[in-house]
Amino acid sequence: MISSKGGSLAQIKIFHYQDLKSKKQRKTRKELIRQFNHLYVCKMEKITVEEDKLKKIAELREILEERVRSLEAELDGLRVLLEFVNSILLEQSFKRVETVKPVPSPPPIPVHAEATPLKTPNGEVLASLYIGDDAIRVVPSEDKRFSVDTPPFRSFLHDRVLLKMHERDREAAEEGRIPNDKIFKFEVKQDGDVIREIDIQNVAPERKREVIGAIQWTLEKMYDKKRK
Repeated sequence: MISSKGGSLAQIKIFHYQDLKSKKQRKTRKELIRQFNHLYVCKMEKITVEEDKLKKIAELREILEERVRSLEAELDGLRVLLEFVNSILLEQSFKRVETVKPVPSPPPIPVHAEATPLKTPNGEVLASLYIGDDAIRVVPSEDKRFSVDTPPFRSFLHDRVLLKMHERDREAAEEGRIPNDKIFKFEVKQDGDVIREIDIQNVAPERKREVIGAIQWTLEKMYDKKRK
């Protein structure tokens, strides 16, 4: 049957079907594009979150590595002190079994006597050391400019060695085991953060080697850090 507009019903149905199919395809493409955009945004947000996490993890690793280096430096210092303690105990053990009358020790060296240089194994002079009967004075070399903030000065020499000795003597004085004027004491003289002098007073003879060894080791470690 021919319509008044000159087209058959079959042709009209075909055109209508093609029009619906085209609309459906356009709708499908729009939906696909919308879904793709959504997935892309989610993916980029996930990448940004992962990058932030990686950055924080990397910062945490640097903190942990620095802490490990600090603890290793303290551990090395404690080992040095342990060697000094062991050597002192060994000497005292030998003295108990000696039968020969000990030779009198030489008179104490005045604190302002000739300086003894503290050197690295390579011969680099780190400081001048002045030793008295119960006093030690350390004057770092002018060209080294050691800072109180350079490890392991605060964490090891100041806190674990000098300050601990002072605290132990103060407790002993409170208990009446030593007089107050014999308490171990020290002073770090600074120019800004630069160490100019370390004055140590009331150093018992059995502590001298330990104190000097700790000073030597600390300055060597500080010098190594300054060179890096």
